[in-house]
Amino acid sequence: MVIALQIYLLSTFLPLSRQEVMAVSLFVNLFFILLSLLSWYPVRAIYAVYTGTGTLFVTWLAFILFLEAVWLSLSFLAMPLFLPEELDPRQLFVNILPWQAAAGFFMAVITLFVYYLFLSEERLKENERQEAQMRALVRETELQFLKSQLNPHFLFNTLNNLGNMILQRPDEAREILVKISGYLRNVLEQEKEEFTTIRGEMEQIRLYLDLEEIRFEERWNYRETVQQGCEAMILPVMILQPLFENAVRYAYYEGGDKSFLRFLCEKEEGYAVITLVNSYDPAAPVPQGQGIGLRNIRKRLSLIYGRDDLLQIIRKEDTFEVRLRIPQGGNREQRQA
Repeated sequence: MVIALQIYLLSTFLPLSRQEVMAVSLFVNLFFILLSLLSWYPVRAIYAVYTGTGTLFVTWLAFILFLEAVWLSLSFLAMPLFLPEELDPRQLFVNILPWQAAAGFFMAVITLFVYYLFLSEERLKENERQEAQMRALVRETELQFLKSQLNPHFLFNTLNNLGNMILQRPDEAREILVKISGYLRNVLEQEKEEFTTIRGEMEQIRLYLDLEEIRFEERWNYRETVQQGCEAMILPVMILQPLFENAVRYAYYEGGDKSFLRFLCEKEEGYAVITLVNSYDPAAPVPQGQGIGLRNIRKRLSLIYGRDDLLQIIRKEDTFEVRLRIPQGGNREQRQA
């Protein structure tokens, strides 16, 4: 648009042929385009260094004037190449200087505005990328914190029982010590992972239950049912540990003689459905720290899958049921990405 308008003005007010006007106009304006492209790097440097609005405006205004001065000077030097000998290049340049200066200023402002849009978008994307990285870091930190909240209460009890068994039943004590070692080794290995299979998670849970059974041998009543095909399904690592700790505490530590624990894993369309039912005594005092394990699970599921409806609690007269619905397939991969 600027070139077309300049060709019209030059051909109207100057004694030049159409070919000469087009040659002058195209040369000087294409030369300006070249300068504008080269100015991308200093403009980017200015944008990165100056953050204040006032300072940035003054700096860019000075840069526009400098760019225009360079352009006009080089145009003046090159103009004799396109003019007939009878015309005075200096006089001609003086005649078109106001228009050239105005056109150059206009094109420089437009160029700078376009560059500013590009740089602003680039900075916005960089800020979004950094914010996403920060959110991912916070999320990972919070997940690691939640995963590391392993209740050591049962370990203290097991070690106390182990101390009593060493002299009376050394063979059993040795077996229990091996199980404790295996349990802790698995915990350390799982700290590096985010997901595991139900088979792997239940192997760890069975070690935990074997240790708890030592304390409640006479009242121990546990049964698990795993539907065929469930063991290969995926769930967050150590998501069941606080669930079982909570159930064991209410069923056996605070419960009566009819204590029991039932575990069920079923397959649904796109989900692994895990149900844990435990008995409890509604008249027993509420243990200290009630609900921490369940809040831990709910928070982890929300962080991993972005949903708050994956944990369901069903409280009856003397039973407490917790049901987890763990998304499979695409949902998990999307959240990992």
